[in-house]
Amino acid sequence: MSRKLPQDPHAERAVLAAMMLDDRAFAIVEGCGLEAGDFAYDKHRALFDMMRARHAAGELCDTFSLASALQGRPAAR
Repeated sequence: MSRKLPQDPHAERAVLAAMMLDDRAFAIVEGCGLEAGDFAYDKHRALFDMMRARHAAGELCDTFSLASALQGRPAAR
């Protein structure tokens, strides 16, 4: 039997927000082994995956760039 992690939408949003505000948060997240499957909410998992992919590709992960990407528009540089 696997143990179910506690679900806290505020904590999940705080992690995502930290990643949007500071690129150094990605190193912390990777260091602790956090993965998309650790998020309880589908939209948080999808955003986390998108942010990791964009970061790995050297793309911005700020709120404007992510909003543009989610709407299918190229972000202004």
